[in-house]
Amino acid sequence: MLLVAAASVFATAPNASATPATCTFDTNADLVTGASAGTTIAVACTGLDAGQSVDIAEISPLAAIVQPASSASFETMSAPPAVVVADALGDGVTSLTLPAPFTATDPAATCPPTQAQVNAGLVSCKIAVTDSATNAPIAAARVIYAGQPTPQVTPTVNVTNGVSFVAGDIVTFAGSGFWGSPLASSPTVLFGASPAAALPASPVAIAATTYVCATDCNGAAGTLTSGGAVSGSVVVPSGLTAGPTTVSLLQTNSSGLPGNGLLDSVSASTSLSILGAAGATASPNNGGPGTPVQVTGTGWDPQGPAPTLAFLTPSTPGGTASSATALVDANGNLAGVITVTGEDLQGVNPIVVTQGGLTAQASYTVTDITAQCVGTSCTTNQVLTQQIGVGDLSISEQSSGVSLSGIVLNGVAQHSSGQINAIDVVDDRGILVGWTVTGTLSGDFVNQTPIGSSANNTIPASNLAWVPAVALTAPGSGNLTQITAGAAAALSKTTGATLCAALTGGGGGSYRCTATLDLTVPASVAAGTYTVVLNITIT
Repeated sequence: MLLVAAASVFATAPNASATPATCTFDTNADLVTGASAGTTIAVACTGLDAGQSVDIAEISPLAAIVQPASSASFETMSAPPAVVVADALGDGVTSLTLPAPFTATDPAATCPPTQAQVNAGLVSCKIAVTDSATNAPIAAARVIYAGQPTPQVTPTVNVTNGVSFVAGDIVTFAGSGFWGSPLASSPTVLFGASPAAALPASPVAIAATTYVCATDCNGAAGTLTSGGAVSGSVVVPSGLTAGPTTVSLLQTNSSGLPGNGLLDSVSASTSLSILGAAGATASPNNGGPGTPVQVTGTGWDPQGPAPTLAFLTPSTPGGTASSATALVDANGNLAGVITVTGEDLQGVNPIVVTQGGLTAQASYTVTDITAQCVGTSCTTNQVLTQQIGVGDLSISEQSSGVSLSGIVLNGVAQHSSGQINAIDVVDDRGILVGWTVTGTLSGDFVNQTPIGSSANNTIPASNLAWVPAVALTAPGSGNLTQITAGAAAALSKTTGATLCAALTGGGGGSYRCTATLDLTVPASVAAGTYTVVLNITIT
């Protein structure tokens, strides 16, 4: 809420009368509008003590926030105040002519307020009624001048702790350009049309304006800070629709002056993403003991605990199935690797992903044989393993995998190399319609023993490139002029890169497709064993 000047300085003073003293200003209780320099304001007070003398003066809005507070008197008009003495009934009527121009001991004090003062939330001067003898406040009214500056602010707000959230998460804000209120302001935060719950330990607030004089404001202006900075957090409400969501921060304006938002508010908005239902996929989706399985998913909580991966059914009743942990990035994407062991029951045995109250299953079948691919359109896979050591070098081999050359972290990006297992293509259909072999990565390289954040435990899929080559499996096994190797290219999680191909009209026989691999390893990754699944598809 925008609080006006002198709100903490002037309040109704106690008096000896049975009825508290009240005053009107041009018949209004606390607001004069359309004023101008030289305007005469009729002031009528009741409930005063008989014979009580009161002063009536105009003051700058700086009086409400000046530091030191003892300088508040220097913000009052230099012209003599209007004085009225209450009659026997405690009534007093007089008038105050607004100074033309307004001057005060503090040269920064002015009425109407300056543009900078209005932008800082000091939007109205005051008419103050005080006891002549004690200076105790009795009544006050805001004064809005005709044509006075209106707020010219450009509020901004942004989220500082992520981009994707689920209900119950904490969202922390930063921003600027709101009205600095003389007292702390508590804005409203809306997710779409849904109000957010405050976080009691760190509520969203707008920094207050300050006005500070070096010693005092007696003839020397102080320094005005506009305030208006946003800080604090809220809790994401439940029931929001998944997807991009506009978050608005509204600061109420009680001054009567227009703001940039609805209902005379000052507002700014930003966007974040509300995550949908958590889901998970396994690649490959079948295999026996020793098979590393890459589990990916969306809709997971970036602020939640590390998700766990575990096969649903152990091989022994009452036993324990194999398990692992996964990572979640700022967009709610899950990545992890779990290795099939003899502890997992053969047959349909999904991988269960659990993160706090979120859970999902990735379909998987535990087998006792190496997966086979038969037909004109099928997919097999190979597991690529990159070992990164701290101070030494080690290489791990997979029975159906590919080990890239190990590296030792040295503070700069490095390259490791390897070669995929040869892909033998046999086309003995006799219809010569051609074929294409492509490779797609199922995800990014993921550290099987993560340390720290997701960003330091993944190597992007696009960092892996290959240079394909093609040959006959044996002399006379085909016509090599009808076969082409794919172009050197970076591999992708979404688009298949061609390993080798035969155009329509050729391709009969047996051919061997291979590719050398080059992986760019960032200097910032954590040590560990990084794994990804390369899917090889023939169509």
